[in-house]
Amino acid sequence: MKEILRPIGKKDCNKSIKAIGQELIKRADDITNDIARVNTITINAVIRPDEIVNFDIIKNYTAEFEDKEE
Repeated sequence: MKEILRPIGKKDCNKSIKAIGQELIKRADDITNDIARVNTITINAVIRPDEIVNFDIIKNYTAEFEDKEE
């Protein structure tokens, strides 16, 4: 039977959350470099015992339609 993996205590979860924050601070300039027409920025984070930190940054853009009559 497989063993269920769970985060190893409050201390490890705390470290993982802080590591995500530090990485976001390092990448803040790159993330906000091109935000013209960005509607939202979503950050998804996964914390697992075998992989300390994994996160994705998703930018959702607003589409604009220009009606050009000729």
